[in-house]
Amino acid sequence: MARPLNLAAARERAHLNAAQLARGLGMIPASYRRIERGERKCSAELLARIADVLGVSVTALYEGEENEVVIGAVVGAERKADLPVWGVATLNGFEVEMVVTGMNVERPSSVADVPTAYAVHVHNDDAAPFAAKGYTLIINPVLPVSEGQWVLVGVRKGDRVLAEIWRYSGSTEKVISLVRNGTVRSAKIKDIERMDKIVEVRLP
Repeated sequence: MARPLNLAAARERAHLNAAQLARGLGMIPASYRRIERGERKCSAELLARIADVLGVSVTALYEGEENEVVIGAVVGAERKADLPVWGVATLNGFEVEMVVTGMNVERPSSVADVPTAYAVHVHNDDAAPFAAKGYTLIINPVLPVSEGQWVLVGVRKGDRVLAEIWRYSGSTEKVISLVRNGTVRSAKIKDIERMDKIVEVRLP
């Protein structure tokens, strides 16, 4: 009989809470928690992504595999030197889809101890001059976001999540207010997959 998953134990050994891991996976925390509680099936693809974020092998996510975390810790230490890049330009060249590209950039000291941090290459000038085409953004999804700060917003569009760069302006129970170069946008919270703090901007 197949051994049951024990995602919570593997996550806790990586010193992450459920919300942090969910952000690293590009998921809504509530959706991830359902998987962790066994209320929703975990696909093989998602299982591999969870293992990758935690820096362990897939087998370490099952009950009775605690010793494998020692191996995973080595893998995680090696991955620490590289920051995964998210974001692929769509066919129209203006939108950026939030998916892992398979590329990495050097991990800066600002996110040295943040396993769920990631980078995004800027593909347009919507947020210029703060973030122009060719720039690279360093994102820390763990830090809280305050009004006036620049953020990377993941907006649901059909079955995709698109990355947009805005300055956070506040929120109500149902709406998030965003501003950028004189443009004001009110986005429904139900349409926002993630909103992560931009902690560093690298010029090309």
